[in-house]
Amino acid sequence: MKLATVERPGGSATVAAAFEADGKTWLADMAPDKGGLDMMSLLAGGDEAMTALRDRLAAITSDLDSARSRGLVMSPDDVRFLPPIPRPGKIIGVGVNYRDHIEQAARQLGEESPVVQTLRSATKPVGFAKLPSTQIGHGGEIAYPAITEQFDFEAELGVVIGKPCRNITPDEAMSAIAGYMNTNDLSLREVQMAEMAQGILFLGKNVEGTLPAGPYLVTSDEIGDPQALSIRCWVNGRLFQDGGTATMVHSVAKLVSHFSQFMTLEPGDMFITGSPAHADIPMPERFLTPGDVIEIEISGLGRLCNTIGPTA
Repeated sequence: MKLATVERPGGSATVAAAFEADGKTWLADMAPDKGGLDMMSLLAGGDEAMTALRDRLAAITSDLDSARSRGLVMSPDDVRFLPPIPRPGKIIGVGVNYRDHIEQAARQLGEESPVVQTLRSATKPVGFAKLPSTQIGHGGEIAYPAITEQFDFEAELGVVIGKPCRNITPDEAMSAIAGYMNTNDLSLREVQMAEMAQGILFLGKNVEGTLPAGPYLVTSDEIGDPQALSIRCWVNGRLFQDGGTATMVHSVAKLVSHFSQFMTLEPGDMFITGSPAHADIPMPERFLTPGDVIEIEISGLGRLCNTIGPTA
């Protein structure tokens, strides 16, 4: 299933499931009553809750005329997309997890750079925290942070945990994953680099609105192998990233297993798993400015689109 968290035309939020009919994409309201359905509650309900959701979607799509008359079918144009997981307990970022990204860093910074040497010698994932308040949904406007002149972007595969897990092996990790989504790890690059020179990474990654996510959480049964997905990113229609998850240094399974050795992973916890290299374009030309439109598309996950708004 392709699941979204949306704000209905009346202003209330619910989980909706995307489906195709009449040559268009529609959204089925997955709330069992006039209230809403929360993604965190859905994930906490486990397999039983997901089965009930599939049954509800099947019932709605089997009699669309009746579902439309009861207000259970919405157009994507009539809703506001929120982040698929609006209030995750944890968002774990993974630094430079693609081989071509490491090679690009070496070309830009030089082989003698301490950053490059650290990346080359690392045998385990390098992680950082991204706060839940950084999230913004598909279609949302991203305020341009007044404290940066180097606003950068990274298309990344987002991974969402579906079952509590601790100390699991890579072989066990895949059964703990609820699904996947597009994410855009926006950075204040000069702030990030100054922090990294001091051995920390926090402020450059945690300004509000710097983690667009969505439009959908696509359940893992629809994706298959997460190491066989293409990742592309366009800015104003120009292709800036064109890679694939096959070149990850640490696979999705290894990432989930590794971090489960240090903490209990709970339903709704998120990983952003690193980004492939950008096109070899001079850095100043790559940085975002107000008015830019960023689109990210990962195989099977739809397309995440956001616009950079005015400075704030």
